[in-house]
Amino acid sequence: MRYVSSLPETLSTWIASLNRFQEIADKAGADVYLAIHPHYDKTIDKLHAIGFRKPGEPHPFVDRKVTDRFLTIMRECTEAQLARIKS
Repeated sequence: MRYVSSLPETLSTWIASLNRFQEIADKAGADVYLAIHPHYDKTIDKLHAIGFRKPGEPHPFVDRKVTDRFLTIMRECTEAQLARIKS
């Protein structure tokens, strides 16, 4: 069963979803991005850093800029793929 009729439609749907999700994250003040693959966000390094974190220092997983940057990169890469296949 196909949910979309074409790759361009799929990519356009993903872009719309990423835009919506980024808007929701911005409004909610989301400041943690947890990746499903630990190399995407350096999870292992961050877990290690927690053990050396001193009181008052920033938490390695909490960074609103990282969350926004991840969503921006995902959207821009998807937009680039869409532009590539439309050319």
